[in-house]
Amino acid sequence: MAQIWLIVVDGFELFDVAAAIQVFEAANTAHGEIYGRSFYEIHIFAPAATPVRGAGSTILNISALPADFGENVHTALVIGGTASHMLSASSTHTSRARDWILQHRSKIDRIASVGTVGFTVADAAHRRTGRPDARRLWDAVAASAGMKLALKLVADDLGQPIAIKVTEQIGASWEPISAPFRFRSGLPARATGDSRVIALHAWMDENLHERLSVETLAERVAMTPRTFGRFYLRTTGITPARAVELLRLSRACDEIETTPMSFKAIALRCGFSTEEVMRRVFLRVLKMSPSDYRRQYRAGTQQGSQD
Repeated sequence: MAQIWLIVVDGFELFDVAAAIQVFEAANTAHGEIYGRSFYEIHIFAPAATPVRGAGSTILNISALPADFGENVHTALVIGGTASHMLSASSTHTSRARDWILQHRSKIDRIASVGTVGFTVADAAHRRTGRPDARRLWDAVAASAGMKLALKLVADDLGQPIAIKVTEQIGASWEPISAPFRFRSGLPARATGDSRVIALHAWMDENLHERLSVETLAERVAMTPRTFGRFYLRTTGITPARAVELLRLSRACDEIETTPMSFKAIALRCGFSTEEVMRRVFLRVLKMSPSDYRRQYRAGTQQGSQD
C-alpha cells in the first residue's frame, strides 16, 4: 500500500490533521469498494520524541520520525501552523522536520504541505537538493487547508471519480470537485516573477501547434540549450518538455470543455502528434481519457445548472 506519512509540526491546526486523515480513510473505503483493498497506509509522526503543540491548547504525543525505514514513503505531508510559530522557541520541530526530509528525500516520492510552516519545511528541503525533482514535489505545495490538499492528492493518485466519491462520503464541498473538474497547467505560478519565463510561457501558449523543442525555446531567451535547460528547471521545478506537455494538455482540456471538435482535431490543434499521444498524456496526468474528461465535465455542468 502507498505510505502516507503525516509529519505534524508545532503550531498545527487540529482540524487539518483530522481532515486529512478523514479524506485518506474515505479514499480507502472508495478504493476498496472497487478493487477490494485499501490504497493508503496512514501514519502520523512528530519530528522528534517530544510533544507537539498545536495552535490552540492541543498537545500531541506521537511517535518520532524513524531514523531508518525500508519501504519508500509515497507522500510526506507536513502539517504546520503560521509563520509566527517559526519564530518561537518551539520551532525546533520545524528544523528537525526539514533535516529529516533532506536526509531521506531519495526515499520520499512526493512532498506536500499545509500551513506556512509546513510549506517552509517542504520548500526548503526541495530547494536544497541541488537538483529539483518535480516528481517528488507536489505541484500544489503551498499553504492550503488539510482537507483541500488531501482531496487533491487523492484525485492525483486515484483519479477524479474516486475523489468525487470521497467528497460525497465525508460531506465535503470543494469547488474543483463539486463543480466540473477543469485541468489547467499551473505554469503562471511557476514563473516566480521572472519576466523571461513569463514572456516565454505566453509565447509557448500562442505557438503550441509548432514544434517546441528545447533548442527553439532556448533561442527565444537567447541561451544555449544546455544553459536554458538548467535555468528553466531551476526556475520552475520542471523540465521544458514537461512544461510543453502541461500547456498542451491544458489547451486540450479547454477545447474539450468549449467545443464539439473531435479528439483527433483537438490533438492536432494543440500540438500533439496524434490522437493516441494525447490520450496517453491524459491517462498519465489526469488518470482519465479525453472521453472521460468530456463526460465528467458535461455531467458536472448539468448538475451545476440544476443546483
